Amino acid sequence: MVSVVGTGGQHANRLGAEPRAGKFIADIFINGSGTGGILAGKGFFDPFPPVLILPENRDQSVWFGKKHLYADPTPPLFNMEWTVTSTIALYNTKRHKPGELKTIKDLLNPKRRGKMVVFDPMSRGQLGTWKGIYYNKSLGPEFIQRLFREMDVTVGRDIRLMIDWIAKGSYELYIGARNAEVQTAKKQRLPVDVYRAPKTEGHLSGGEGSTSR
Repeated sequence: MVSVVGTGGQHANRLGAEPRAGKFIADIFINGSGTGGILAGKGFFDPFPPVLILPENRDQSVWFGKKHLYADPTPPLFNMEWTVTSTIALYNTKRHKPGELKTIKDLLNPKRRGKMVVFDPMSRGQLGTWKGIYYNKSLGPEFIQRLFREMDVTVGRDIRLMIDWIAKGSYELYIGARNAEVQTAKKQRLPVDVYRAPKTEGHLSGGEGSTSR
């Protein structure tokens, strides 16, 4: 297999340019549902189930919810994996104690105003996190509105920079950190960890597990 690694935007540009040049090079596309959903809406993909070969993959009764799940209703965007997400925020272990934040609602504490950085919620890779909050009955759109209106959060897109801000103590919390980023930072021995929300505030995310052909 020849694998091409890149961001969602890079993949979208490449997959969009190849057909216009009369080329169809990519066979399988694995990415987040945001990028995949945009391309699916433009008719880039073929139905995915026909390429499922193994009996346990075709048998929907052994899948979560006893059915195949799709990130797009037209179903070419097949979700091959799901992740339970419950991260509240990344924090500096030298400045804060484990368990200091017990719920996502704690982010609205006035003492944290101006001390938090958040990954741009309009970025495709962050849609799952904010959709999970939006549709949670205990949080909902009101929580999102209050967070951005009242808490003076700094919005960024440079992952390494935001983790560095937390490690150096420039900000107290980084909202939107992904597990892979956290594990990488820990391997680099940076003084960071994450606060976890209770199960009632968690949500299922397809993450990078959306697959199309």
